[in-house]
Amino acid sequence: MAQRSVSGDPVRKACGSVVPYVRQTGFAYLFLLFTLLLFALSALLVVEVDATHSRREREQELLFIGGQFRAALRSYHRGSLVGGQGEYPRELVNLLSDPRSQTLRRHLRKIYRDPIVSKAEWGLLLQNGRIVCIYSLSELKPIKQDGFEPDDASFKHAASYRDWAFCDPADRRPPVAVHDGQPSAMPAKEIEEPEK
Repeated sequence: MAQRSVSGDPVRKACGSVVPYVRQTGFAYLFLLFTLLLFALSALLVVEVDATHSRREREQELLFIGGQFRAALRSYHRGSLVGGQGEYPRELVNLLSDPRSQTLRRHLRKIYRDPIVSKAEWGLLLQNGRIVCIYSLSELKPIKQDGFEPDDASFKHAASYRDWAFCDPADRRPPVAVHDGQPSAMPAKEIEEPEK
């Protein structure tokens, strides 16, 4: 005759001793759910870190490309004096092939794409119908807020990438407007000649 435990479950013999059969349902399932939750959280953290790293790389690329545009604007401006003064290009393509020169003269190798918005579209600030600054069209807030090179010192604490205006000369101040209480580069194309 088989012995029964108090709960009514059959008794099992283990190692020669009588041990009541105990149900352990649900604990393995809870452990599995907890493990999956940990894997999901760690994967989310890895994705977030990777996205931040990728965005920092795109910021560095934007700073490099902006420096290339600034140097091209400076080269174009100093390339030919008209009436004793240098002039800036009317269009970005003039930096690829200077229309003032009899021979092919390039101030910029190519029209770079904006690494933040992934398009070859740029905001342009014009002075007397000529390009003096370029900037990204992105409204995102930059991760980098300090520690810029001297030419980019005005980018400190920028509200958006639009505020990173790459101008010639570098200390030229593009006009600013206030959006949601924060200064931001104006979307307007034409800027006034600064009074001296």
